[in-house]
Amino acid sequence: MKLLKIGAAMLVTLALATGCAPASEEGATEEATARVHLYQQPQGFNTLAPTGGADEMISQLQFQSLAQLYPGGEITPELAESWEIAPDAKSITFTLAADLKWSDGEPLTAEDVVFSYNLYANPTTGSYYSGNLAGISGAADVAAGTATELSGITAPDDRTVTIAFDEPNAAALSTLTGFGARILPAHKLEDVALDALSTSEFFKSPDVGSGPYVFSEWVNDDLVKFAPNTSFRVTPALDAVFAQFMTSDAAVAALQAGDLDAVQLQASDVADLAGGDYDIERSSPTSFRAFYSALDSGKLADSRVRQAIMYAIDRKALTENLYGGEATVIDTIALNPAWAVPSGLNDYAYDPEKATDLLEEAGWDFDTLVRLEVVPGDRDRDNALTIIAEQLNKVGIKAEVTPYEAAAIGEAVGNRDFDMLLSGGNLAPDPSFLSDVLTCAQVETGGNISGYCNPELDALLAEGKATLGDDQRAPIYAEAQAIINEEVPILPMYATNTIFAVSKKLSGFIPSSTPFLGAADWKIVTP
Repeated sequence: MKLLKIGAAMLVTLALATGCAPASEEGATEEATARVHLYQQPQGFNTLAPTGGADEMISQLQFQSLAQLYPGGEITPELAESWEIAPDAKSITFTLAADLKWSDGEPLTAEDVVFSYNLYANPTTGSYYSGNLAGISGAADVAAGTATELSGITAPDDRTVTIAFDEPNAAALSTLTGFGARILPAHKLEDVALDALSTSEFFKSPDVGSGPYVFSEWVNDDLVKFAPNTSFRVTPALDAVFAQFMTSDAAVAALQAGDLDAVQLQASDVADLAGGDYDIERSSPTSFRAFYSALDSGKLADSRVRQAIMYAIDRKALTENLYGGEATVIDTIALNPAWAVPSGLNDYAYDPEKATDLLEEAGWDFDTLVRLEVVPGDRDRDNALTIIAEQLNKVGIKAEVTPYEAAAIGEAVGNRDFDMLLSGGNLAPDPSFLSDVLTCAQVETGGNISGYCNPELDALLAEGKATLGDDQRAPIYAEAQAIINEEVPILPMYATNTIFAVSKKLSGFIPSSTPFLGAADWKIVTP
């Protein structure tokens, strides 16, 4: 492979940033640190607004959720030590771990949970997560502006939170936990005006957190330092954690030079990295790639055009040739659990002639420019976009790769100004998450960025969420998945393995699309 050289200035910056004392300094001791690669440049910690992948990663280290999804689909306690779902699935009660504290020593209680969910439910805050909470009692009033608090969330004591739903919610746990539901500190944010929260300085440089490591400083625009949270429920073992943005090639070079401890690899790098002072670790597909389009802009409003695009892209060749078996073609973004994926879905096998026929049938204007938008930094994904653009041009779609700065992507989505945004998502443990990204109600709340609306699908997804028992839910979701497969409001591409090269001295690292998962257990060991 072609190895990029990192300049001396970069190496000096890394050495200083990671706290490694110069060898010539008498009596100096080397700090125990972990240096983790980010594939995009981070902007901040705003958990309310749509953000890039790097922002989600560093926020996951700073703020914890009630529970967290781990690779393999297991939901694991985080701030909550346990939970109980009512027999009728109309409520769920969380019990927080004992003696939780924020990093400034203030107690973290059930009131922080209530406060946070009220923020997420309120569109005035700019929350993109409000749609996920639509089923909670009182959510409609908060969304309409006639209430500021969810009547369905109560805290009978400091360690107990009960969340009630208008209808049975068989997937309450997966809906209410994870990366989009991090708990925020009420004592720091309760006096900030709701419409000023998203631009609050707190989300750029938070001085309070709940994770094992919390924000310390922006060393520069690409490098963020985290300090151990001395109020965390277990004592963190490291002196500092660093999140470092680099391009894929630079990150691999830094790894080989010993200047990064965990690097998310491109599939094309795996074969070239055997035998170093690091281990190659992977998890089976935990994330997917798909195209999202602002359907209300008109370009891809006709389902026949979207079908044509699916037939025009040789996804099988992409996964085999570009990803080398580290990716799998998918025909739905709801792959878990297995019972939720019906047989007989159209696999949209590569067929450029059929693609052209569908475009002509739809009356496609072959002079229309279609932007393939992406935030660069993931080499395999960037290369895939170049190939996809060529394949679309072959069937008459004038496709052009259009890179975005990370800071601009949320604005483009908010302005409904995107044609084909290639983005990722974490594979959810339950198909009910389709309600959050495809129902009509979510268009206004921001969860449904495609703007797709189909009342028939809405009814099926609502029924699936309210029905108990896998055997009873399976046929409902089969019908819903058939509609989605036919209409392709979101264009699924492939699911990818998550692959990391991890220094042999870093123990406890979990390969995941959010690399700070499990950071509380990280240790530096002698290989």
